[in-house]
Amino acid sequence: MSKFSGPKFKISNYFDLDDDENAIANGLYNNGPILFSMACPSALQHYTGGVFSMDVDTCFDDKIGYHSPVIVGYSADYWIVKNSWGTNGGENGYLRLKRGINECDMTARAIALQ
Repeated sequence: MSKFSGPKFKISNYFDLDDDENAIANGLYNNGPILFSMACPSALQHYTGGVFSMDVDTCFDDKIGYHSPVIVGYSADYWIVKNSWGTNGGENGYLRLKRGINECDMTARAIALQ
């Protein structure tokens, strides 16, 4: 088993963000990556690229569990999310989630790390 040789970061604190996408954007800008949990629809397992967009009701109807990736960036139209399923999935281990629609209830459990 090889040792991790990349940079190491210590998390000294965390705080819950308001249930709002603007709070996530502000938290990301001011603190860095945002950990969040979202309802995980089966369609997400088959994501290969593009902006993933599914309304909350459909997402919950198709939910197979929950998923906790990390938001690392954003544009005006989508969130850039680092997935934990490896680099073979999505866009080399990343996915883009539509902004402004509370994709799969993503704002309910967002945490900023410090």
